[in-house]
Amino acid sequence: MHVLIDGLVFENNYQIGIWRLFFEIMSRTSRDVRYTLLLAKKPEQPIPEGVEVATAFHRKSIKKHQVAARCKRKIDKRLASKRFPDAIWHSTFFSSDPRTNGKSIVTLYDMIAERCFLMGGEWCEQQRVAKLNALKASSEVLSISHSTANELRRFYPELGRRTSVIPMGFEHIRIDKSTETESSADQYALFVGSRDSYKNFEIVLEAISSPDWPNELSLRVVGAPVSELEKSLIDYYSVSGLVKNDGRVEDKELAKLYRGAHCFIFPSLCEGFGIPVLEAQANSCLPVLSDTEIFREVAGDGAIFFNPRDSRTLVEAVRRSLDTLHRSSVIDAAESNLRRFSWDDAAAKVLEAYVRVSEE
Repeated sequence: MHVLIDGLVFENNYQIGIWRLFFEIMSRTSRDVRYTLLLAKKPEQPIPEGVEVATAFHRKSIKKHQVAARCKRKIDKRLASKRFPDAIWHSTFFSSDPRTNGKSIVTLYDMIAERCFLMGGEWCEQQRVAKLNALKASSEVLSISHSTANELRRFYPELGRRTSVIPMGFEHIRIDKSTETESSADQYALFVGSRDSYKNFEIVLEAISSPDWPNELSLRVVGAPVSELEKSLIDYYSVSGLVKNDGRVEDKELAKLYRGAHCFIFPSLCEGFGIPVLEAQANSCLPVLSDTEIFREVAGDGAIFFNPRDSRTLVEAVRRSLDTLHRSSVIDAAESNLRRFSWDDAAAKVLEAYVRVSEE
């Protein structure tokens, strides 16, 4: 069985969650599947062992006046149809199959472009169109959560019938409980990931600025460096002394940060899964999450929830996490919740989907 993976997320450093999904699935199924990873440039993320790499000719930018290049692309597409006639197309991010009449699978990560277009602007419309075209052309859709699958059915009822749900896993970041945590004299809450738009990072700054925020509890931020605009916002809330940016870190270091944190804060207004929720639970870090359908699905009872549009409820949630008995109860529930998720299970279900589509 042959699968063509269009490797857009292997080429950047900001779609880490999606790269993680493909890396873990491909690593576990490469003995059963012949993978060809198509790359348009040098990868920025690791490639699983046993995976072939080929040039992604179909994603090279060609201007209208480059007639020869446009003709060559047409020829390349015809050759691709002959070279990979029976392969399944599986793009990492909604790029179209360059072949004609090929079989394809789409992984659906979220419906953020459809739900949050008022915040996102032009990129939302571009992503919405690319996603819809990919969904319509696919033989099967793999959604990473039931909430996302339900949202797909509400936006595009005709596409929901071909959808399976395959949740993500957490084993990539779990470390032995006896491992030494980050040594720090300060207590801190942890924020992980991008901070723009629907991620709702500002509400955390607003909460920290509250006089009711727990004394001496700082904020550690993992992700891109703080921009000048973010620095201005941090100064606006007068919390520069409480916010530390750790930058992007490796999994081992991130696990230590989770284990050393008082809590993990995820204030997002909209998500398709939220893998940091499982990462926090896997490292005995209490999640403090937006009270949304997706976080209720993923976290189960292993989290404290708050209204993501009211910073006062975030402060209250963080203060509740100080209660020793309540904290212990939530962390125990988080440990139990993890039994529902596994990269091994996800890989087995993706392999089943490949078999179904190949036999059509």
